[in-house]
Amino acid sequence: MRESLRKGGDYVDLWYAHPKPRTVNIVLVCDVSKSMEIYSRFIIQLLWGFQSSHRQLETFVFSTQLARVTRHLKGRRLRDALQRLTDYVDDWSAGTRIGASLHTLATEYTRLLNSKTVVIVMSDGWDTGEMDLLEEAMKAIHKRAGKVIWINPLAKDVNEVPEVAGLKTAWPYIDLYAPAHDVEGLHGVVTKLRRSR
Repeated sequence: MRESLRKGGDYVDLWYAHPKPRTVNIVLVCDVSKSMEIYSRFIIQLLWGFQSSHRQLETFVFSTQLARVTRHLKGRRLRDALQRLTDYVDDWSAGTRIGASLHTLATEYTRLLNSKTVVIVMSDGWDTGEMDLLEEAMKAIHKRAGKVIWINPLAKDVNEVPEVAGLKTAWPYIDLYAPAHDVEGLHGVVTKLRRSR
């Protein structure tokens, strides 16, 4: 994955390898904190690719707080999306408060969560906030949404037992856990997402 990022490889191509799936409701929540910094370009490509291929999609990013960025990802050029995101998100590559961010999603954006919604969280699970708040948020999201998927770009194996506290806390409320450490892993994620529609 890192080599592909250096070469400017476009992961968005994966979304167009097959015909677009029928419309689904997706809420995509991506961690852009310091621990995820090396994957920043990949994350932006993923966000932009999702936004381009799914009409019923709401996109959020978080570091210390949740930011709704759906409208900032509109447009044909990835470079423009990158500029809009960096201008808008004040805490990019800052600390990590997964619980507080997901709690905002669960309490302030409840209208987006229903039985037809797939919530996708992309994070390494490192959280400096309160684990009780994270558990409360994940429990609420899992109860309202149709499916909760967690993508971990640092994980190499789907069978890895999570060791970080944040991921351990979220684990009981995750329907599908997917590593995305490299291109093969990401392709597997895309395949699983298409099957889950």
